[in-house]
Amino acid sequence: DEFLIYGYGSDGMVSASKTIIKLIGDNTSKFVQGYFQYDSKKSGGVTISHLRFSDKKIRSTYYCENPKIIVVSKDSYLQEFDLLDNISDKGIFLLNTSKTEEEINHLLTKKQKDIIHKREVQFYTINANLLARKVGLGNKISTIMESAIIKLSQIIDYQIALSEFKKYAKEKFAKKSMDLVMANIDALTSASDYIKRVTIDKHYKEECISSDDVITMLMKRKGNELPVSAFLNYKDGIFYENTSKLKTNPISDVVPFWLNSNCITCNLCVTICPHNVIKPFLLDEIEYQKCPDYIKQRCLKYSDKYLSNYYYTLSFAIKNCTGCMLCVKNCPGKANNKALISDSIINQIKNKEQTINDYLITNIKEKKITNDNIRNVAFKASGLNYPGACAGCGQPAYINMLTKLFKSSIVIANATGCSSIYGASCPVMPYNVPWASSLFEDNAEFGFGIHNGYLAKRERLITLFKKENSEIAQKWLANYDNYEVTKEVYDNLDYAQINKEIASLKDYIIKRDTWIIGGDGFAYDIGFSGIDHVIAQNENINILILDTQVYSNTGGQASKASPKGAIASFATTGKKQSKKDLARICMSYPHVYVAQVCLGANPLQVLKAFKEANAYNGPSIIIAYTPCISHGIKGGMMNSLEKEKLAVKCGYFPIFRYNPESKKFTLDSKNIDFSLYEEFLNSETRYKMLELVNKEKKDSLLKENKEEAQARYAYYQLLDKLDLN
Repeated sequence: DEFLIYGYGSDGMVSASKTIIKLIGDNTSKFVQGYFQYDSKKSGGVTISHLRFSDKKIRSTYYCENPKIIVVSKDSYLQEFDLLDNISDKGIFLLNTSKTEEEINHLLTKKQKDIIHKREVQFYTINANLLARKVGLGNKISTIMESAIIKLSQIIDYQIALSEFKKYAKEKFAKKSMDLVMANIDALTSASDYIKRVTIDKHYKEECISSDDVITMLMKRKGNELPVSAFLNYKDGIFYENTSKLKTNPISDVVPFWLNSNCITCNLCVTICPHNVIKPFLLDEIEYQKCPDYIKQRCLKYSDKYLSNYYYTLSFAIKNCTGCMLCVKNCPGKANNKALISDSIINQIKNKEQTINDYLITNIKEKKITNDNIRNVAFKASGLNYPGACAGCGQPAYINMLTKLFKSSIVIANATGCSSIYGASCPVMPYNVPWASSLFEDNAEFGFGIHNGYLAKRERLITLFKKENSEIAQKWLANYDNYEVTKEVYDNLDYAQINKEIASLKDYIIKRDTWIIGGDGFAYDIGFSGIDHVIAQNENINILILDTQVYSNTGGQASKASPKGAIASFATTGKKQSKKDLARICMSYPHVYVAQVCLGANPLQVLKAFKEANAYNGPSIIIAYTPCISHGIKGGMMNSLEKEKLAVKCGYFPIFRYNPESKKFTLDSKNIDFSLYEEFLNSETRYKMLELVNKEKKDSLLKENKEEAQARYAYYQLLDKLDLN
């Protein structure tokens, strides 16, 4: 028997596949084989599990070609891939979806319907996401899909399978909590009730056939069908930017719904959205009058004394929304009535939410706003659109704000890790600013090389411009470190008349700001020596560290950023060593701008730190607290912003800024309450699990964790009081 399982991301469906392999291997005499195709797991890609079960030894070393069962975890894949091409006659097709039979019939293509009818495919659906939320698993559907696959395949007695699945659930989740164990058991036993047989009609819509380019073919996972000649335009490894906008098949079945009557136009939802799917717009009178009525109805008069002549509205790219619900959870609303609630994507598509979003992006111009507060920065266009990070990820919102502030001048060098995977998993590229990636052990040197290469080209430009007698050349020479002026010169130079070498170097006329971005593996561990070398040079370079306190991208291993007592791979009974205080180390150089920031606790402080760091003519380093799915936050990632607030409030993660220009250290963490420390630790699985895996040392490890936090805060309090001039 051959099974081919398509799964969104890697964790869920691969976990289900591995459990099924174990089940069959432990309880039957069958031989088992499994292959896993990992494909862009952090960027909405597909991981394909190829499973074989046979009464004879399995000699094959290739992927399954004619599966008897195909299981698909998202209905959007029906429009992206040729899922059913190789299914066996009388095979079984199981689709996880919230759609009705009528909607599914409308969704399927002629080709898919022909395959189902001609091969007599048995088509079943299951609303696994609905069941997962009902039993308390959020969007974790692997347990439900395991049960459904065994129920339909009949490769083993279903009751025996259920009994074994329950044992596995206890083994797997008991260390985390018994509530999680019971939720998984409820999901297992209820899964069969959610399986429905679907009848497919023979009516279909005409399919549009178009020529496929490289990006489209790669998105369809058909890159192997392309000839080498198709890649001639990409021979230097540079791909088109902003291609994530082309990926519009829905990700989540639940999305936000805006109640404009309750909106206070604070733009907090825009600031915290990890995936940049919420965008605010200001419409002038002409733009407003040209809008369709269904957009006019959602517009509000903007309450700002400097922008009172504009209309305000929000748009939602619902097909790119991951359904993390951070916006819904944290919307302040008006008089405690939220302006954002959750709704099904089906309803919101009917309400034209995606159409509204597309119209506003296409037709409404960005307004120039000079006052950079949190509310106003939200109106700026981001350089990071629809990154495929985990739902509710703490990282992208920082990059989103960074690119909004410096989009036109920024150049990014990105270390390998989560931020590079969701930042550029070809062909889905969310960036529309210059971006390049290197290894996590040398990204600081890589970014420093970009910076120095840029300086060398500008030195040549200075020499060339000095030979020009024009007013515009002299203007550039007097202001070559001013972005606005250099951009004006770039736009107005007559390249046909000016020195040809200047024309060949025109990309270096504009003042650029180099930012080096990476996680704690890059910053605290293997790449630390590179960071130390770069900041020691006293060059104008900026570094943003996305501090998840664990190696998020490679399986959740402990790093030097992991605090004492935290459970992670290679620290399975709680980390024994202290967290490295990287900020304190960097401040041993008096010429380095250093800040620790936390978006959920103080967005304005993040904004200030970014602007100060970018303006400072020297090395700067910003350490940003970024909650991760590996932390095991109680209630899921939709509560991550509350955890950020609590992390700062209880003293776990102090926020501050040190500016060498003024020699002023500013402790932005105020009114710290260490009595909340235990509440913070107990709300995360990485600390809560100590009760089960290391009960003897739990109290001492967490006590030392808190004592180190108190000592760390006392040190920064001392700096705050000192006159460093």
